[in-house]
Amino acid sequence: MSRYLSFLAASVASLSLLFAPAAQGETYTQVASSFNHSCAIYGSGGLHCWGLNASGQLGDGTTTNSAIPVVVPGLTGVTSVSAGRVHTCALAQGVVKCWGEGIEGQLGNGTTNSSPTPVPVVGLSIIGREVVAVAVGADFSCAQMRNLSSGDGSVRCWGGNSAGQVGSGSASAQVLTPATVSGLTGVTHLTAGSYFACAVTGGTVRCWGSGVNGQFGNGGSVSSSVPVAAATGVTTATLVTAGGAHVCAANGSTGDAWCWGDRTFGQVGDGVVASGSPRTSPYYFGASFRPTKIFAANAGNCAVVSGQAFCWGLNNQGQLGNVGQPTGNSALPLPVTGQSSGVATMAAGLNHACTISTAGAMNCWGDNTLGQRGSAPFGTGTPVYSPIGVVKCSLDLDGDGQVLATTDAVLMARAALGYSGAALTANALSAAAPRRTSTDLLSYLSASCGVAP
Repeated sequence: MSRYLSFLAASVASLSLLFAPAAQGETYTQVASSFNHSCAIYGSGGLHCWGLNASGQLGDGTTTNSAIPVVVPGLTGVTSVSAGRVHTCALAQGVVKCWGEGIEGQLGNGTTNSSPTPVPVVGLSIIGREVVAVAVGADFSCAQMRNLSSGDGSVRCWGGNSAGQVGSGSASAQVLTPATVSGLTGVTHLTAGSYFACAVTGGTVRCWGSGVNGQFGNGGSVSSSVPVAAATGVTTATLVTAGGAHVCAANGSTGDAWCWGDRTFGQVGDGVVASGSPRTSPYYFGASFRPTKIFAANAGNCAVVSGQAFCWGLNNQGQLGNVGQPTGNSALPLPVTGQSSGVATMAAGLNHACTISTAGAMNCWGDNTLGQRGSAPFGTGTPVYSPIGVVKCSLDLDGDGQVLATTDAVLMARAALGYSGAALTANALSAAAPRRTSTDLLSYLSASCGVAP
């Protein structure tokens, strides 16, 4: 109880005036976004997730959506994280664990069961090899492997295989445990799109799975259950990133960058918005746009150019982050408002996107219907067209979208002192606020702010 009272004293003092929920103070290093949720590595290797949680993809043991980043329990030393449509995988202390929907076997534990908490992937512990990164698609997952002796890189995948996205040549619709991607060696970078995947090997790109929208970039629109040569003419790529049905590659040193595939929403960035007319060969951005990092969304992309953030493609919910063009798709890169310098890395989901600064601060923008922007309040009609800080610890205890000493601080004090029922809420709630119990509030403070009873 003393820790609560100590926390309370400082909080009441700071709540003497109305203020917006404080931006959380963690230092982030990597963020992954998918359809409607995001996860980010913080501190020395912990993991936060937020947004849609109907299938347990936030990993906190619940199926409750959260606009406040929640801690994924039991994970330490996380070095890689990837978010799929409704599942997530992370590499933690050399072990890959996945959670969320598992009906296609995408959790990799030999079953089609779902799990709201992380479960270890079986069959990745191979003598002489280690996992270095994970990449997750809509209904499948992959791990980039490295030979400890030779350094050679390979890939193993599992889960849904309706389009051959596991890459092993198997005709099975599901692959429940990791299978080696056929004939793929020398892998230095890996990505997963919705129902396909690509890897960089020797500066070239190879892809497998669905290719019906030209996402192989080799002049055709044919799918393949094993890797095929992709991105014709690209020989110096160091990274590759895949969206719903498009791909981008870049050289992280020179800034040379290419995109190809579906351009229904302008996601190739070649100035064309054309449904049913994919670009089947790489578009080269040239000297005018030289990103060192590109991050594909389901129907768009974001990139970092000399520390500045840019996005292009689908923009129905402000996910491009440009206040001058709050909605309306763009087939050309637009600068993200307020992110003109100091951007270290990014991630882009279906209707939202995030940046991490060189100092480790997180900002997100776009749709927040399901909490995917990482800040409260959330719900329908709450898109934000320019970046705002992700909130870890919100003191909006009564849930009315504002923090007041006359309501939230009173609730905090009463909850800390063990009050419940009418004594907890009497004269301390706005008319529209939910009626929470003292147990609810204690649990909320513990999960949101890290305050232990």
